[in-house]
Amino acid sequence: MPYPGRGHINPMINLCTLLASRDSITITIVLTEEWLGLVGSGLDRPNIRLWSIPNVLPSEHDRVADIIGFIESVFTKMEAPFCRLLDQLDDLPVSCVLADTLLPWITAVGSRRSIPTVSLWTAVPSTFLGLYEEFPGESLIFYQVVWLCSLASCLGLDRSLAEFSFHHPHRLVKILIETKNHRDHGNTAYRNEEP
Repeated sequence: MPYPGRGHINPMINLCTLLASRDSITITIVLTEEWLGLVGSGLDRPNIRLWSIPNVLPSEHDRVADIIGFIESVFTKMEAPFCRLLDQLDDLPVSCVLADTLLPWITAVGSRRSIPTVSLWTAVPSTFLGLYEEFPGESLIFYQVVWLCSLASCLGLDRSLAEFSFHHPHRLVKILIETKNHRDHGNTAYRNEEP
């Protein structure tokens, strides 16, 4: 299951194509309906299936206008349809879930269903290495949070959220949403003001 963005979907498809070179493996790539339409069915491997979950996210064409709403939707609305899809895969038992590192709920789904999960990091290796060296032995959830803090920084928000967010990653998303709402209404208290 890739994060719903081209820079995440393409690497996932490339990795799955390599894995599918072993004919004994059947791979199901799960996308949103919109992304399934964008990607198409161009995979020519008989052991790769493209399945979709409903469009529970803002459209790919509109997500830039509300990136925080998009991220919140990824974190809160994709899990349930993904679980329903897993329930429908009766023809082949799921032996492993390979998912994007930025889908924090996948690990919990795998744990509840006793399915091993593997995380795919699609950003440049130097970013991962920098995070790994800075926070050795920490949970991958932290890398997701660091990504959110980077997003907060890009939006001009206070980077001191990083420490708080390590302990409360889902609350960080709420803070980002509330902050965006304040900014949309002219409140600049949450912005980093340069001297």
